[in-house]
Amino acid sequence: MKLQLSVLVAAIALSTSAMASEEGSHHGGGHHGGFHNGNNSSEINQTGYGNSAETNQIGYSNATTQLQTGWGNDSSVMQRGWDNSADVTQNGWGNRSSVYQQGYSNSTDVSQSGMHNKSSVTQNGRDNYAAVSQNGMGNRSDVSQEGRDNVADVTQNGTHNDSVVTQNGRDHYARVKQNGMGHASDIAQSGKDNVARVDQSGSLNDSVIVQKDESNYAKVTQSGTKQFSDIYQSGKDQVAITTQSGYGNDAKVVQEGIGDNYSSIGQTGYNDLADVYQGGYDNVSSVSQGAAAGMGMMNLSRNTATIVQQGYGNYSSVTQMGGGNAANVYQY
Repeated sequence: MKLQLSVLVAAIALSTSAMASEEGSHHGGGHHGGFHNGNNSSEINQTGYGNSAETNQIGYSNATTQLQTGWGNDSSVMQRGWDNSADVTQNGWGNRSSVYQQGYSNSTDVSQSGMHNKSSVTQNGRDNYAAVSQNGMGNRSDVSQEGRDNVADVTQNGTHNDSVVTQNGRDHYARVKQNGMGHASDIAQSGKDNVARVDQSGSLNDSVIVQKDESNYAKVTQSGTKQFSDIYQSGKDQVAITTQSGYGNDAKVVQEGIGDNYSSIGQTGYNDLADVYQGGYDNVSSVSQGAAAGMGMMNLSRNTATIVQQGYGNYSSVTQMGGGNAANVYQY
């Protein structure tokens, strides 16, 4: 027999208040569900076998908590309007989760653990926040927040990692930290106080950060195997820092805007490649490339750096260690 609970709640602000709850246990599993209409709230607690949970609330002091433990896990929360919040904790096997919240003090917290992990959070408007932490196996995460005090924090750990954070308007901040295996990350933030940091570690790294206008800053740190990084920032107080270590280093930075762009790329490895383009004036670019200690191939390391700066008052610095290095700097 399977233990499965599906709680579907539609609570509309100003409607007649109601309350319902149920409890039970089956094959060592337990489930609890509760909701309040108008003053919405919902809790589901499941343990064991074909888990599934759903809460659907429309309107008022929404909140929800869903805890699952073993096997077919699934979960879904949809809340539309007011003090939204959602906690989902899943544990082992088929994990998935999806939270969609629309308007007001949004918040989300998802934590998954072992096996086919996946998560998707979409929040629409106001004090957005989302944090997803995944752990082992098929990891993936997708956070999309649209308007206001956005933050998003994703931590993934082992195996197929992936992550996409897209935030649209206002006080953005995004932080992704991945650990081992198939990494990738994609952060795109649009208009206002952007910041973005990605920290990847050992294996098939990748990262793309695109930030458009205002107080941009981006930092990528990659370590070990097929690194690649691509940062594009458009206008205002841009800064970009990339640090790569290992084989296959490749970094590209494009900064456009009226001036004061800053870019720093540090690469340690073998056959490093760096490309920087800066538009405007008073740009600063620094590239440092060198062979990793103990590689014993310093003389064979063929680093390449290309820097293009437009405008006036530009400064560029390139440091390369190894043999057969090439550096091209264009200022005009």
